[in-house]
Amino acid sequence: MNYLQPAMLWALPAMLIPVAVHLLNKMRYKNVDWAAMHFLLKIQKDSTRRAKLREILLLAARTLLILAIVLAFSRPISGGWLAKAISTTPECVIVLLDRSSSMGARTSINGGSKLERALSIVKESTAQHPARRYVLVENVDRQPLELQDISGLDSLELTVQTDTAANIPAMFQTAVEYLVHNQIAQSEIWVLSDLQATNWRIDDPSWKSVSEAITGLGQGTGVYVIDLSMAGAENTSTAAISATLRESDGYESGDKHGSPIHSPRASQLALKISLNTNKTQQHSLPTFLTVNGARSQSDVPLAGQRQTELFRLDYPETKAGWAKCEIPVDSSPGDNAAYFAWPPARRAVATVVGDPASASTRRIQLAAAPTSDSRQRSASIIPSRFLDSELLERTDLLVWADGTPSMEQVNLIMKWLEAGGVFLLFPPASEGASGLNGISWNRIESTEQSQPITSWDENDGPLSKTESGTNLPLHQVSVLTRQTPVTPQNSHVVATFSDGQSFLTRVPSGKGQLYLAATRVSESWSSLQDGTVLVPLLQRLLTQGLALREPLCMGIAGEWRPDPDEVWTFEPDCIGAEDQSNTRTRTPRTHSGVYRCGNRIIALNRPPTEDAHEAVHPGEILGLLPSSQTHVYEGAIESTSADEASEVWPLLMGLAIALLFSESILSTSKLNLTTRKPMEEGTTRVSRFGSVAL
Repeated sequence: MNYLQPAMLWALPAMLIPVAVHLLNKMRYKNVDWAAMHFLLKIQKDSTRRAKLREILLLAARTLLILAIVLAFSRPISGGWLAKAISTTPECVIVLLDRSSSMGARTSINGGSKLERALSIVKESTAQHPARRYVLVENVDRQPLELQDISGLDSLELTVQTDTAANIPAMFQTAVEYLVHNQIAQSEIWVLSDLQATNWRIDDPSWKSVSEAITGLGQGTGVYVIDLSMAGAENTSTAAISATLRESDGYESGDKHGSPIHSPRASQLALKISLNTNKTQQHSLPTFLTVNGARSQSDVPLAGQRQTELFRLDYPETKAGWAKCEIPVDSSPGDNAAYFAWPPARRAVATVVGDPASASTRRIQLAAAPTSDSRQRSASIIPSRFLDSELLERTDLLVWADGTPSMEQVNLIMKWLEAGGVFLLFPPASEGASGLNGISWNRIESTEQSQPITSWDENDGPLSKTESGTNLPLHQVSVLTRQTPVTPQNSHVVATFSDGQSFLTRVPSGKGQLYLAATRVSESWSSLQDGTVLVPLLQRLLTQGLALREPLCMGIAGEWRPDPDEVWTFEPDCIGAEDQSNTRTRTPRTHSGVYRCGNRIIALNRPPTEDAHEAVHPGEILGLLPSSQTHVYEGAIESTSADEASEVWPLLMGLAIALLFSESILSTSKLNLTTRKPMEEGTTRVSRFGSVAL
């Protein structure tokens, strides 16, 4: 493979300078033919030919000299036998190996993965281009490992495919620190990656310090990026969204009058997944569900390139468990499985702080828990003076219906939020009221016409679409009075009015979430009391609060960290028989799947960023790193050999020196015809091409 840095190619027109000088030199004299000179020209014919040849050689030497200098400064790269012949042996080669989830994609239908291709490139390149020392930096631990035998690279556990993400700028920082600490002058950094944009993080501010550090290492350090990206491969992926175990209330609507009949029923397990595909033709997708080892199959019709699917299953128990969703293997096997886990079922508890005699407070309580004997949820109303730490310990959703908490209560609530839970705060209906930790309220605004809610999160959060795929009727909510909150910068607006003001805002606080509404559940304020939006909003917040207060059951591989004294083992039933031999290398640090520690279960999935397959452009990489020291090689997947990067500029500089030496010989050589002697008065001078210069 060959590559050329274009930084100095703008100087190529300088090759025309010797030609222009030659032409201008010929125009210095006015040549006039003289008949008496013809006999002399015939005598000097041989000398004239030698003079012409000399001038042509001199012109060619000067032109090629400029060309060699320009190309040397543009640092051209070559591979193969030429690279092997001219390259110098570096003292150290640092291999930055991206073994993130996206590197598991197949290079062809029956071919190996991108990671396997990367390892073969390294092994072939080191055979052609040996170095004194090889160091491996992979994306999980990001610790430099000196390799004793490069031929056994693909047998190391640190080169096994993972379900994690990569932090390329952090890997560069590790490499630079190693070179600086060991004072290595002649080195190369090889980067083997599919250039996934989420892993390269081009907006990361640390790129600036990395670029400056590489520049400080000098021209003896080269960066060679091997592009393993692929375009156009058809792929379908699945990802886990949530797993909810709901204990049945024990009622069925069965008689002719619609009266509930008590009937013990199994608990219900709800698994929500997302399906994404880039295939143009939609079809029915076979989906395999494994629940605690029991496998079943169902066909899911694909209605678009992105959709959410909900599976409802009768679950015979109320204890913790796990599940796996699989789709047929395609070009990217790493995104064809999603894992779930859930804690034992328990009732979610909501506490409404307000006046028990208030109609609006009572409506909030009924919206959170419509039936008082439900096994799924309960809600109670208390005056604000009764709120204490013991009550908060039993609360999953706290709703402040009227006024604002005192400073003492604020401290209790913030401590509770840090540990998990959801807090919904309605406007205090008083001017200048303050809230929690820098949150305050604007003045009260009232209008005769309703202020419509025009935009909200339809795909995520408490106002997302229903399980049937329909939107909540927020556009039908009538808001005549509002009091919008003033929130910190880390807040997220969930829904807005037509004028851009916030209707519902979310503020993260530790493990918990704080929600701020801009209107109250009151006829004089809004139509929220109708319940079409209030009921799903409160029940979703209650479910979210319950999940936040439970021990973590679903996490991200490579990001979740168990406690040091905990021992987690891989659940072998969550993978196929063909993968059972690899269970030893599966750890929460590197692989998705189901893990156990005593009675606890956790399901780990690949990072969501690994499903975003956009790649950075090679030009963006040259903008991140010193362009004079960085070379990007595209098409490494299709190339038949692992020709590595080697610079040709030393050869070009040697050629420039040889041309300079040749030019000096040609310009000082003496020919009889062109040797100029002092002219005597009355004599004539013979021009180089047989004319008299007057």
